[in-house]
Amino acid sequence: MLSGKHILTRFWVMYYSFFRKSSGLLFVSLIFFSICSAQTTEELMNQAHIQDSLGNYKDAIKLYTKAAKSNTELASAWLGKANAKFNLGENKSALEDLAQAIKIKPDYSEAFAKRGVIEAANGNIKGAISDLDKAVGFNERNVEALVQRGIIKSKMRKNTDAINDFTAALEVNPNYLDAIIYRGKARHGIGDYQLAMVDFNKAEQIDPKNFNLLKFRGITRFEIQDYKGAMHDFDKAIEINNKDPELYTNRAAAKINSRDSKGAIEDCNKALELDPYNPMIYNFRGTAKSALKDYKGALEDLDKAIKLKQNYSQAYINRAAVKFASGDKKSSCADLIAADGMGNAMANDLIEKYCNIRVQ
Repeated sequence: MLSGKHILTRFWVMYYSFFRKSSGLLFVSLIFFSICSAQTTEELMNQAHIQDSLGNYKDAIKLYTKAAKSNTELASAWLGKANAKFNLGENKSALEDLAQAIKIKPDYSEAFAKRGVIEAANGNIKGAISDLDKAVGFNERNVEALVQRGIIKSKMRKNTDAINDFTAALEVNPNYLDAIIYRGKARHGIGDYQLAMVDFNKAEQIDPKNFNLLKFRGITRFEIQDYKGAMHDFDKAIEINNKDPELYTNRAAAKINSRDSKGAIEDCNKALELDPYNPMIYNFRGTAKSALKDYKGALEDLDKAIKLKQNYSQAYINRAAVKFASGDKKSSCADLIAADGMGNAMANDLIEKYCNIRVQ
């Protein structure tokens, strides 16, 4: 009988002999295992993208998390997880994931772009611009970064800079819908209504039912006094989203200019259900009521508009018109003088014409 020592020695001799004979097989097995691991990570990412595209963001987050654990240097997994969390409104956690993505890949243009978008949503405009600048700096062809930066600049009324960003994005992708629509909006912002309409009409060829297209083009059509076209666009936009008070307000303005005062009042009533403290809506409804000679109702609405916005010079002018029509010239002129003091250029001419007062 062999002793325990002999048995142990024989075991190691047998193991060493087997290892030598099968070392090639073992090496191949290790390579195969490594490949399978890589494929598993890729499969996790593909599954995560599918769940993301279906709107199953919680499931997507789980898959992105597994992928990130499978490959700790996979920055795109952290970006994907952040994007899904942003869609769920979990902005703080999304920013933490993006910080990790950037830590792994410091020149990750897409991660900086997404962080810029989230910072903008959080109201941190300075931080958003900084991140979007970095995104474009690392990749000047990053369309999302260019478009998002353009949108922010447009909101800041830096419309010329915004137009440059949208144009740069369109040089990369000529059919990028948001770039076309928001460039049209920015062109509207600098008063170039003709080119704005060119952009909006091009966008219509891509997606004729796009909400922002219909809303923004309706506003531009109003400015060029195409009230029928404006109402058509607002009608279509309301079919898509009937909870946007601005659409009813804008359509009311178009109806006032089309002498459909009753229709304007109906739109204002609907807008006030959605936004009861908006002075512009009261101003429009007061104007529509005045056109129907409902001077009492008009004054009530215009008083409300001024109460909500004390420096609302146009409401003062409209109230002056109602008072003048009601025979209250003295009070009418007081409103015009107040509007003139607020810098309303129209008030000066009206004072000289109706109040016999020359304003210096």
